[in-house]
Amino acid sequence: MTVSRPALFPSAFHPHVGGVEELTRQLALEQVRVGMQPLVVANQWPRELPVTDRVDGLPVRRLPFRTLGLRPRHLAGWAVHATRTHGRTTELLREWKADLVHVQCVSSNAPFAGRASQTLDLPLVVSSQGELSMDANHTFERSALARSMMRRALARADVITGCSQFVIDEINHFTAGKFAAKARVISNGIDVEECSNAIPASRGRPYVLGLGRLVPQKGFDVLIRAFESLAPDLLDHELVIAGDGPERARLMKLVDDRQLGSRTHFTGLVEHREALELMAGASAFVLCSTHEPQGIVVLEAMAVGTPVIASAVGGVPEIVDGTNGFLFPANDQHALATRVREVLLDNATADDLRQSGRATANRFSWSTITKEYASAYQDAGA
Repeated sequence: MTVSRPALFPSAFHPHVGGVEELTRQLALEQVRVGMQPLVVANQWPRELPVTDRVDGLPVRRLPFRTLGLRPRHLAGWAVHATRTHGRTTELLREWKADLVHVQCVSSNAPFAGRASQTLDLPLVVSSQGELSMDANHTFERSALARSMMRRALARADVITGCSQFVIDEINHFTAGKFAAKARVISNGIDVEECSNAIPASRGRPYVLGLGRLVPQKGFDVLIRAFESLAPDLLDHELVIAGDGPERARLMKLVDDRQLGSRTHFTGLVEHREALELMAGASAFVLCSTHEPQGIVVLEAMAVGTPVIASAVGGVPEIVDGTNGFLFPANDQHALATRVREVLLDNATADDLRQSGRATANRFSWSTITKEYASAYQDAGA
């Protein structure tokens, strides 16, 4: 049986912005292009978001996926609410004539998706995006309830996928290898054509770019300190940091303390198109994360033709191999500065990285990734 009407349950979806939201959108769009009819089922948060919606032509349904509170007085209310939402989820999938349930990133979505798949006897695919260690709030490290939710989702799944071998290894460690036989790597993809067509941003001066959420594990403080050591040798370059988050005020203070204010620019939150344009215009793209399940931004930077320098963490070394980009040890500002200097001062090296990077990025098109998911759907018993 070929899957034609999958129900995709991401941990969050538009209008929220992030990696899971974008990869779900791209996967669903590609599924439509090959003749499938996906339905995106997302958490209704904030509560004023419409229950029925369309995003880029994709049908979206939102349900209130609330999680169990820690206080006993919340238990009764949660139980009533959860029972109602379980019923609504099951009825929605029945009406859609869904033939498979696909959880993208385990969160409050997983219990409702998993129970509906059981009630309707539908195959279940659970895709991990590194949530065990990448969650900015350390939810799975702090919460026994979250860990239990993850274990139940993995146990129910017919097929488990991870966006890198690092993520699969993390799952196997978390479960003592209990579900290794049904786990596989399916990377996240990128829109290669969109990246290739990105118009380079023009900022007047050449610049080094860091992009992402301004949270501690993204390591922007390391980038700022590395740029400080480079500044005297690269008088014509600026540092651009794109994104927003709770670390912004601390990072701006660090820039001021280092007297880099005139050469460092915080753009704030940028839309995806603008992010690609910033990447395309940069002399180098730097990823300084201390944790990274795969590194979609690395692939996008490669695809737009910008040299990549990235910390050797998580799934990043599965993409960056020294010929298509440079790796450096996480938190090592001196090693990072050395690599940035090499890229900016050696045109031949930069050109080699651009050429090899583009070739690598082409292997991660959504058409390729969607075929891999289609194989996983088949193996799940669809």
